[in-house]
Amino acid sequence: MKKPKCMHVVLNNKHKADFTLKFKKKKNGEIIGVLTAPYVEWNTFEDSYVDYRVLTLEGRVLECIEKYFFDEMAPTIPVQGYSPEVEICDIYFKTLPPQIHEQMISGTFKIDKNADPRYFSNFLRKEKENKSAIRKFIRGQKELGVTVKSKSILYARKTVVPPSSNEELTVVLVDRPSENGKYKVQIHAMPPASGEGKVTFRQMEFDDIYDAKKMFDSAESIQS
Repeated sequence: MKKPKCMHVVLNNKHKADFTLKFKKKKNGEIIGVLTAPYVEWNTFEDSYVDYRVLTLEGRVLECIEKYFFDEMAPTIPVQGYSPEVEICDIYFKTLPPQIHEQMISGTFKIDKNADPRYFSNFLRKEKENKSAIRKFIRGQKELGVTVKSKSILYARKTVVPPSSNEELTVVLVDRPSENGKYKVQIHAMPPASGEGKVTFRQMEFDDIYDAKKMFDSAESIQS
């Protein structure tokens, strides 16, 4: 069982409090999360105190809150296309616009360009690495005589598979094409720098961006 996770915060620049996430296993083996979320209550305009909500998290909501809030130690996240910042409980209560909620759940949101790099450097670093990987992938395809539209590639990542396979993989997540409306996860296996071997290609299609992104995130374990 996972260890509990904790995030220290200061609410309203006054009250110290903790967000906590504990894990439990249901009888069917499913892991659920128990979120304790602090919030400020007011007795008067000047007198306030901290109270807590205890919420049960499952499935995609649990994955989102654990990965993007607790693992990044971010009680709020500045997201492109939404103001103010997204809070943890916005995910649970579905108070966000549908498009923003889907981006958060699937992990396809973008950090606001004005986000403070002191607090969101990890998010910003990953986005910068993704843009660089997309450019390199498109340039590599062009060298092979293949034209790729830059806007069609949502995510790209290069990874090296075990030495025994002697290949480098570039994994890309392609936005929904007009012909069938499915997201595509493509795995391009290139020969090593020596040039020996051949280019191979594998593709999987998904109706849901969440499932496609999850496969993309775990694709380094897939061998062509």
